Amino acid sequence: MGSLRKAWPNWVHVGFWTYGLDLAFLDKCETQLYSTSGAAFNTNFTQRLLDRANYSAGAYMNPWFEKIFALVLLVSSSLGSCSQSLREAFQKDSKSYTQDLLVSGQGIIWGMDDFLDGRIIFTEREGNIKIYNPKDASIQKLTGVPPVVHQGQGGLLDIQIKSKASKSPWIYFTYACETSPGLYSTRLSRAKVQGEQLTSLEELFTAQPSWPTTHHFGSRVRFDHQGHLFLSVGDRGQRDLAQTLDNHMGKVLRLNLDGSIPEDNPFISQKNARPEIWSYGHRNIQGLFYDKYTKILWEQEHGPRGGDEINQIKKGGNYGWPVITYGREYHGPKVGEGITEMEGMEQPEYYYVPSIAPSGLIMYHGNQFRQWKGSFFSGALAHRHLNRLYQITAIERKEDRMLQHLGKRIRNVMESKDEHIYFSTDNGEIYALRPPKTS
Repeated sequence: MGSLRKAWPNWVHVGFWTYGLDLAFLDKCETQLYSTSGAAFNTNFTQRLLDRANYSAGAYMNPWFEKIFALVLLVSSSLGSCSQSLREAFQKDSKSYTQDLLVSGQGIIWGMDDFLDGRIIFTEREGNIKIYNPKDASIQKLTGVPPVVHQGQGGLLDIQIKSKASKSPWIYFTYACETSPGLYSTRLSRAKVQGEQLTSLEELFTAQPSWPTTHHFGSRVRFDHQGHLFLSVGDRGQRDLAQTLDNHMGKVLRLNLDGSIPEDNPFISQKNARPEIWSYGHRNIQGLFYDKYTKILWEQEHGPRGGDEINQIKKGGNYGWPVITYGREYHGPKVGEGITEMEGMEQPEYYYVPSIAPSGLIMYHGNQFRQWKGSFFSGALAHRHLNRLYQITAIERKEDRMLQHLGKRIRNVMESKDEHIYFSTDNGEIYALRPPKTS
């Protein structure tokens, strides 16, 4: 039990429990109340912690408890300190990289990828595709982007470049679209860049059925080594449809590069099943990574309140949502029967309780940061950090929660062509993590 939490009276514990803050989360809060510079208390973090409490409960605290909560944190901050080992570990890790701001002042940067010449193409959720040129730090907005539904969680989402060595590569991107008045879906298109515009636009796929809700669109797109692409589609808030095969909701889909259906997809011969489906039983996947070295597809998805997952995706696999989950409803009770395992349903490789609200996913393979090889990196929208997950034994993994001092909702992560780690934020920024410069 954390030294800070030991000092809290029982009525405070009851209040935390009432408002949905589990004790494991409270212990993690202690290490964040003290900055590495030794300052006693971070008021910006206090507000973020209050936000987290509201988020965990699925509702807002009563004002009186919010004030008492802030007061308890303020008083408790003087009762303990981070251990010296924690501070030393942070300082040692922070010396292993520099943090460079490349892009700022944009909208929510949802997806990004880099060309061989170092330029970065990125999406703004409001509906723009732009290109950042590191040679002169210029940002170019492209014309010819198709209409995008920018409502709720919808908008212009992921973007990936196929065949980067080509003089005119295809650019694949996903977005929320309106298929008929008041009905929305996730769509995949591709186009080419010519000057300052998109050309040769092709609509490759639209998830079925369309739905009036504007959340859980997904969506990420990645390529394998055999001429296919994988596309994630969220459950659109219709959770039970994730378990049925007659729709695309809550699924990972596999297509040929032209949008046609591979003949060896797992359900192509099953009656009433959508032939594009590769796996099912997902909630809302916002992280997808194909490992070109191991030929394994990984995904990361949002749970409800707790239960975010990282999964190794198997052909035809059922990943359980909403039948099994390690999360709970936002208002507190169990999801369904409250079970976490069932025969015929896959277990996650790793899950988060409480949620970090993960977005973006890579496994780092570069040589610029040898100490991070084989680590997963993802953004964390709720806890506002860069999450590193790595193997420490054959069956045990550990997390490092990096860059918490930024207080940013990190939306996407990528490994650049020069093996640096780039990440984007909901504040309209792109950062690069690079090895420290040597004198």
